[in-house]
Order: sequence, then structure tokens, then C-alpha cells
Amino acid sequence: TYWTFSNAVAVVGGSGAIVHAKCLVEVTAQAHRVSLYLYSVVPTSVLNDNEASTAPVWADRAGYIGKITFPSLSDKGVVSETEVNPGEGGLPKPFKCAEGNRDIYGILITEDAFTNETAGNDYLINLLIDQN
Repeated sequence: TYWTFSNAVAVVGGSGAIVHAKCLVEVTAQAHRVSLYLYSVVPTSVLNDNEASTAPVWADRAGYIGKITFPSLSDKGVVSETEVNPGEGGLPKPFKCAEGNRDIYGILITEDAFTNETAGNDYLINLLIDQN
């Protein structure tokens, strides 16, 4: 499924810049890399789990904001985590919301194959946004 980052900006059709991003996985021993493809409109790429990602697709080019690439996840004893700071992974990432909207959307993909996945693993993505 795609992610909705609700109220990413203060005003409808507004703009901002993502300046920090964090990814947490609810289980330990995860060491793969993930990327977050961002859009100002709902994306139409393949969204099925365990299928090759098609993001970004040509049909979404007008709403494509760009990609944040996270470093490999690391084990913190209870969860696995990774984060991106300014100057890394494509940050800061400026964006403008679609007309009539305050949300941005994302597709999270894994960049590496890994075998220690547990059915129902939850991912949490936090974005720190400077609103214009």
C-alpha cells in the first residue's frame, strides 16, 4: 500500500522540505536498506508486497517528488532502525503539495533481498518537515 503523510504542510497546496527521516521496524536483526518514493498525488505504481516495485512510473511523473534513500537498518535490541539527516540520502527534499491538498504520499521499498522477514512486520516512518 502507499503511505499517506497527512497535513505535511500548513496550508492547502503549500510547500515544504523534508529535512530528516527515520524508519523503525518492529523486529530486531533487520539489516536491509529501504527507500521511500514520494509523491504529491496518490501513486499508481505496483503496490503489492513481495513483488518487484515499478516506482516511479511514467504516469506519476507530474506528482513525483523524489526518493529518500535510507542507510542499512541496524539492530537496536528491540527494534531495527535507520535515519537520514540533511546532506544524506537525498535530503533536504523540497516538495509542493497538489492543488487542494495538504498531504504527500510515499511508497516504501526494500533495496536488498532479505530472508528474516516475519509476516506482518510493521514499519514506522517519521518525517521532519520545514513548512514554507
